[in-house]
Order: sequence, then C-alpha cells, then structure tokens
Amino acid sequence: MISKLLDIADESKLCFIGSRVNFIRFDEPIISKSEDQYPLSVEVNSSKEELIMATSKEIRFMDIKTGRFTKIFTGILNNSEDELTIFKPIR
Repeated sequence: MISKLLDIADESKLCFIGSRVNFIRFDEPIISKSEDQYPLSVEVNSSKEELIMATSKEIRFMDIKTGRFTKIFTGILNNSEDELTIFKPIR
C-alpha cells in the first residue's frame, strides 16, 4: 500500500513510500512511434492501483503491481502540432 508519493523532479525521480520505499527514475524517455517523450505529469490512482503518466502527445496507464501499461491513449489532440502542457485527472 502506498501511503505517500514524493516527486523528486530535480533528479527526474518519483518515490513511493509505504511499507517499502521505491523509486522510479525517468532517465530514459518514453518511446513513442513518432518521437521520444518524457513524462509531464505522473499521478497515482490508488483505488485502481495504477500510475497515470502524461506526455506531450499521449496518456499511459500503468499497473502498479505488474509495471505493465494497461492503456495508452494516443491521438488525443486533433492537430498533430499541438501538445499537452499540463495534466490533472479528475476523480
């Protein structure tokens, strides 16, 4: 169970604190078909036990237990030149 989420943006890390302390390091870009994309925002949905990661072109959902992506939404924006600049899920 994750009790606290700590964003260490200066070092490109995300820390999960619970009975253990785990780090995710974003030193490698998320590979997309068109270009390399770094996460703009990472949110935790504890009720579904998933991470929600937003890049400038897509939104990815990762299962916390397995580390696998369960959903990837691409083509969100009508214009291919447009990019996401901010992301916040509404629960």
